[in-house]
Amino acid sequence: MLALLLLGWVAAIATVQDPAKAVTAKVYASTDKVVRGGSFEVAVVLDIDPKFHINSAKPLDENLIPTKVELLETSGFKFSPPSYPKGTLQKFSFSDQSLSVYHGRVIIRLSGNAAKNVELGQKKLKLQLAYQACNDQACFAPKKVELPLEIEVVAPGTKISPINQEFFPRRGR
Repeated sequence: MLALLLLGWVAAIATVQDPAKAVTAKVYASTDKVVRGGSFEVAVVLDIDPKFHINSAKPLDENLIPTKVELLETSGFKFSPPSYPKGTLQKFSFSDQSLSVYHGRVIIRLSGNAAKNVELGQKKLKLQLAYQACNDQACFAPKKVELPLEIEVVAPGTKISPINQEFFPRRGR
């Protein structure tokens, strides 16, 4: 009985500190479809477990791995460089200086344009998220995650509708 109790306790500690579960990442488009030759936005939404943080896109220590979004497969599309939020300065026991980190929900945005000659129909885009998760005592090995985004390209004149607007600030307000 004691062995089962100890095994459960060890498993619980391992789950709590599992850096593989530190970040959940999803990609969202700003519209339900994209008009050939038209523009749209993409949001990479990171939900960071409260027991962890990740380095910002501009960590203050050159030895730390920055959070980064890269475009892997974007044939027929052009994208702006990602727009990263500013990190929060925080002090940790493993560093003499404050570090620039993300925690909670973080949204990284990109603007995209579909080429005027891109084929109509469903398209699969691929992005890659690279980050380094840390707890309040140590940083773990860097991780890379592929993030797929399916988007339908339609002809000019087709009605498109905004979606996922909670991730895209309204312009001109």
